[in-house]
Amino acid sequence: MAESLPHGGEPIQLTFSQASVKESGNFRLLELPPDLLKSIESNNNSPLTWAIKGSPAEDAVLCADDKTYSIRSVSLSNSILVVTPGEVQDQIVIQDTSHELLQITPVLPKVHKLVGLLRGREYDEGREDLDDDMLDDEQDPQSQQQVRPQV
Repeated sequence: MAESLPHGGEPIQLTFSQASVKESGNFRLLELPPDLLKSIESNNNSPLTWAIKGSPAEDAVLCADDKTYSIRSVSLSNSILVVTPGEVQDQIVIQDTSHELLQITPVLPKVHKLVGLLRGREYDEGREDLDDDMLDDEQDPQSQQQVRPQV
């Protein structure tokens, strides 16, 4: 019994684009968890509010609307080809080759950093009407005398 091949058994022409030869490695492939994929698929042309954050000494994280995800590079033993349809029928153009992908997995947010960010900005009921500029000036003992009479 003969197997049926795609395109009725007709050969498919594979070609490398000129950009793939000169600029290899321009693509980064993401392996998304199902909830992020659904968020993209169900998006009705409204902008996604995702952000990649992290300091040079830490791993980067992807912050979505309601979850935080780790970003981890995974090396692959096989090559993944990034392809587009060619200009003629039965032609596929190879744009790039990748040997890694970025794996996105849910993680708990690192709230320990909040302590350092909020230090010196604790809530004080008696000073709730002061704006941030005035509070920053209060850190300087000389300007402290200027702010107090205004209150």
